[in-house]
Amino acid sequence: MENYNLILHKIIKQSKGKTAMILKKYWVLFGDRNDIPISGKKIHISIDTKLNEKFIIDVSNMLNKNGYIWKIPNDKNVTKYILNTNENNGIKGKFITIYPRSNEEFTKIIEKLLLLDDIYNPCIDIKNDYRILNSRVYFRYYNKEVESNGFTKYSKHV
Repeated sequence: MENYNLILHKIIKQSKGKTAMILKKYWVLFGDRNDIPISGKKIHISIDTKLNEKFIIDVSNMLNKNGYIWKIPNDKNVTKYILNTNENNGIKGKFITIYPRSNEEFTKIIEKLLLLDDIYNPCIDIKNDYRILNSRVYFRYYNKEVESNGFTKYSKHV
């Protein structure tokens, strides 16, 4: 976990000049946040409790190369919280979040993700999301207005 900040630094360095970046309280957002739909599907990429730098860099490069909107934790402490399998928090396992702007973009993102090395490696299960083909890729429906009020009626109930 100690090397997460170095991985994040590499991602930010590789992203400069290619996409907009916004440092938020717990996340670094890549892309224009004004393009995030009010509702739709969001994709989560889960990882194992051990950080795989190559996988994380490969995912970030693919997302930036294609101009997708996504976010990743902004430091190792947020990452530790997300990857803590002993906690039952709402963001457990949600290492990378991607915001497709349309159903077509959602399909393209999934297709590209499923081609990446290590996409089928073990990961932390995301309880309220749908898992795609036993991969590290999950998705769910969301509505920003509903979620900002603390309700998650668009989540899958298990």
